[in-house]
Amino acid sequence: MTLGSLLDATGTTVHAVASHVAGLSQAESLGECLALSAAQQKRLWELATSAPAAQAGELVADTTATFAGRNSLRLFTRFEKWFAQQDHAIVGCNRHALSPLIGPGYFTVRNDGSPMLEFDYSTVPAEAPPGWPVIKQNSGLARPVYGDLLDKVVWISPDVLIGAAFRGGSPLGSYFVLVRTTQ
Repeated sequence: MTLGSLLDATGTTVHAVASHVAGLSQAESLGECLALSAAQQKRLWELATSAPAAQAGELVADTTATFAGRNSLRLFTRFEKWFAQQDHAIVGCNRHALSPLIGPGYFTVRNDGSPMLEFDYSTVPAEAPPGWPVIKQNSGLARPVYGDLLDKVVWISPDVLIGAAFRGGSPLGSYFVLVRTTQ
């Protein structure tokens, strides 16, 4: 059974999904999570937000972390999210095929102690972590993608998250899955 077939099955619970993902190697987790269709990502989001996470993880255990991602859009579905500790906060940016055109899409991570994290694109860090792309505001060509964007994200396992995009408090019907590739 794959994660996709588990999500397609009736009666699947978030605990069954978390247990399945926990039993996968990193390579299997990457393969199965990044193969999820748009409908399967939506189903995973619905399951994950209907019950508390079995296990939360840490975005950044040391100084930086990288997650591979796949979104539910029709084009440009593959990307990476980079995270770093910076001045007692966690900041992040996106790496994808359109980065040279629209920029890296910097954001700040908010965590109020609830199981849900928020990636706030309206709060851009003042400076980039060492070795990261130059800071660009989420305006101009980046505005339609990152302007007023808020990603809400929940843990499936310590290395896998599912998220949904919101703008102006309204869901965009766009989902994404993230799988840790580095600590």
